[in-house]
Amino acid sequence: MSRLFKMPVQVLATSFIAAVGLSGAALAQTATQTGPYLSLGAGVNMPEHQRLYAPGSSPAVTDSFSFDTGFEGVGAFGYKWNSGLRTELEVDYRHADVDTANGVDAQGSQRTWGAMANVLYDFPVSWRVQPYIGGGIGIGTDRWHNVSGGALAGFPAPTFTSQDTAQFQWQGIAGLNFALSPQTALFADYRYIDLDNRHFNADPIGSFRSGRDQKSSSVLLGIRYFFHS
Repeated sequence: MSRLFKMPVQVLATSFIAAVGLSGAALAQTATQTGPYLSLGAGVNMPEHQRLYAPGSSPAVTDSFSFDTGFEGVGAFGYKWNSGLRTELEVDYRHADVDTANGVDAQGSQRTWGAMANVLYDFPVSWRVQPYIGGGIGIGTDRWHNVSGGALAGFPAPTFTSQDTAQFQWQGIAGLNFALSPQTALFADYRYIDLDNRHFNADPIGSFRSGRDQKSSSVLLGIRYFFHS
């Protein structure tokens, strides 16, 4: 992870741990509140290895990329039902710097915006923490920004910058709620996100496409606020 984002993540983690260390009486209140809520979260984004294929080059070439650990931010508006189900609409932003291209140091970044409809289930337990699972489907758009490196083959010089159109995206979620009050809870969750194959345009070569889906893992910390007491 770049130095620019290490400090915010460390501060967020420290604040989260401190909040979890509040009185047992507060944490004993499981997230039984129902009704509308707003949640905000942030954490680390860990993209898997990816490829871009340039069929317009001669000969056609494939470039292989790895990424540094980046960051993700999410915001959602949802509703918790009496059954324990939660339904929500979510927007997210993921960012990661390019680490290597074809095994050689490279520069640039990958930036992804997404919009998801999620369904989650809070398990009815009386513990100090409450587990939940869920998933979502939606769309995402991927932008490669100022990607360059000496090992790139077939890409326009000196850098490659392009954005695809919106593609299908899905995610799986597993996490824990930490209730602070009847209206407020902290959460920590893991997400696995898959964005369909993407297509790019870049002159003078023409079209590029991804050699596989964009797959990434995220670990997020956040807060959820219910509007009804």
